[in-house]
Amino acid sequence: MYDYVQIDFAYSSSRMASNRLTRDQVETIFRTGKVRESFEPLKVSDLIEVMNHCVCVDYVLDHVNEPLTQKLIQHLHYLLMFGTVDHRQKRVTPGVYRTEMTKRRSRPMPEPSKINTVINYLITNYEINDEVELTDILDFHAQFEKAVPFEDGNGRVGRMIMLKECLRHGITPFILDDKKRNQYIEGLQAWPAEQETLTQVVETAQRRFERQIRRHHSAETRQPYLSDEEDDEEFE
Repeated sequence: MYDYVQIDFAYSSSRMASNRLTRDQVETIFRTGKVRESFEPLKVSDLIEVMNHCVCVDYVLDHVNEPLTQKLIQHLHYLLMFGTVDHRQKRVTPGVYRTEMTKRRSRPMPEPSKINTVINYLITNYEINDEVELTDILDFHAQFEKAVPFEDGNGRVGRMIMLKECLRHGITPFILDDKKRNQYIEGLQAWPAEQETLTQVVETAQRRFERQIRRHHSAETRQPYLSDEEDDEEFE
């Protein structure tokens, strides 16, 4: 399950951020530190960011039971963006909130001087919950993404936070399918007025994660497991 999370999470979350590596290439990088041959040129940042993503997941697992803090969020961003081309060309400062209005987004967002206050407000209101449910995690995620705290890497950091918080609060984790990217973005933009779109995307991903858990258990116990088609029928 650890390998599955590392490989599929790095692949899917990075694809949502326009990384063009294939799943086989991501798996080879994770397992061997090498790159499988490709018919097209590979971007250096794609390779570095996938390797960094795996480091981030390890950090999440090591700190899974800790409360959310700005320090933790900023360190995730540092681990993700350190050594990338954008970092070396000073387009992104790892672990530091953006200091100007980013040119990468056109939608309304907080002024740079207000980011610290906005993120602190989100964390405070999230952490006061006695019991955290999936809706609380999605609400934090949607508001975090709308705040655009960093110049780049917000989506990947936000999705790592969701993984951490699901594990922390006993909620089935999920890896969002990059093929559902448009619905995911639509769901984020519509939140909180309309919550069904984002919730459906996430619940579908949770069911896929549950299937993987059953497959892993079946392999360990040498018991037969349901096919994808049988699983789909079960969840309808």
